[in-house]
Amino acid sequence: NWVEKYLSRYHELKSLFAGINLRIVFVNDGSTQNFDEQTIRLLQEKIEHLHIVSYPKNKGKGYAVRQGVLKTQATLVLYTDYDFPYQMHCLYNAYQQLKAGSDVVVGIRNKEYYNHLGYKRKLVSKACNFLNKVFLKIPHTDTQSGLKGFSAKGKELMLSTTTNQFLFDTEFVCRAYQSRNTIVSTIDVELREGVKFTGMSLKTILTETINFNSILIRSYFGKLKS
Repeated sequence: NWVEKYLSRYHELKSLFAGINLRIVFVNDGSTQNFDEQTIRLLQEKIEHLHIVSYPKNKGKGYAVRQGVLKTQATLVLYTDYDFPYQMHCLYNAYQQLKAGSDVVVGIRNKEYYNHLGYKRKLVSKACNFLNKVFLKIPHTDTQSGLKGFSAKGKELMLSTTTNQFLFDTEFVCRAYQSRNTIVSTIDVELREGVKFTGMSLKTILTETINFNSILIRSYFGKLKS
């Protein structure tokens, strides 16, 4: 029933952004499960100004987000997961920060979020935060909330990322802080009731370890700067 849930969240979003020209870019990262022609027609019937991006092979969240960003001409962009894991007002707060002049807005997860994580996922998240602080020197350590916003300037930084998996967020935030005259702000994000987390495989952890090392090396040698 993911479509019904998504449409319910969309109507909440539409109500929250009343009077704003809201357009949705929906990216299907190579999934064939529960995403057929009937599903696409239903989404197109129920959602105004919808653009669907879909391709046959899974290529990772970073790749998927960039494909979505490429399809929008909007001056202000927000992205999040299809299940809207955070309270809707967090999206609106991010929009307000962009309207106030921020180039990049980063969602920061609160302590309550970590209480909902399993042991392995919590350990990985805390380890990422530690590495961000010690090695990448990011002013705030949380880069993985899955809710970000950006202006046209931030869009260029997003499209310059090369990480295809989950740590594209970290690369994006690192680029933003290293970029000249880029205004970065943060907002607190609150987990929505009933959100369930999937497990994290050893393969994913190893892949992201390699990705972090790549980001670190490029950051050290100034390859992320613009």
